[in-house]
Amino acid sequence: MTRIEIRYSKTFLKGIILVLFVTLIITNYFVYFSDKFDDKPFLKYAYILINLYLIYVLYKNSFQLIKNKPIIILTNESIEISEGKNLTTYNWTEINSFRIENDKNDTKGNYLILETSSLTKTINLNWLEKSPKQIIELINNYKKQI
Repeated sequence: MTRIEIRYSKTFLKGIILVLFVTLIITNYFVYFSDKFDDKPFLKYAYILINLYLIYVLYKNSFQLIKNKPIIILTNESIEISEGKNLTTYNWTEINSFRIENDKNDTKGNYLILETSSLTKTINLNWLEKSPKQIIELINNYKKQI
C-alpha cells in the first residue's frame, strides 16, 4: 500500500473562515459606523479586543488552509500523528489496540484512541477529510500487513 495522508476538510475550514469574516465585518459596521452604539463607548473599546481575537482565529484557520498539513499519515511501517508543529510516529508493532470513541460531552465528537504499552494517545477526528469509519478501515488494512 502507499502512503495515505488525512488532512482537515477544506470545505469546513473555508466555512469557518467565511463565517468569521462576515461576523467581523457586520459587527464592526454596527458597532463603529451605525449610530446605535454612540452612547456606549465602553462597548466600542470591548469590541477592539473581540476584533483582535476574531482576527487571530481567522489567521490561524487561514494558515491551516494554506499549509494543508496532514493530521494523520498512514504508511506500511507506521502511523504518524501531527501534534502542533511536531510529528509523532508510532510503529504498527508498538500499537496494542485502537478504537473510536465519542466524547461524553459532545455527541458529534469522535476520537481515535491508540494504545501502546507505554501510553494512550487520543486524536481528534472531527473535521477531517475522511470519516471515522473510513479511518478505522484504513488502519485495519495497514495493521493487517504486518
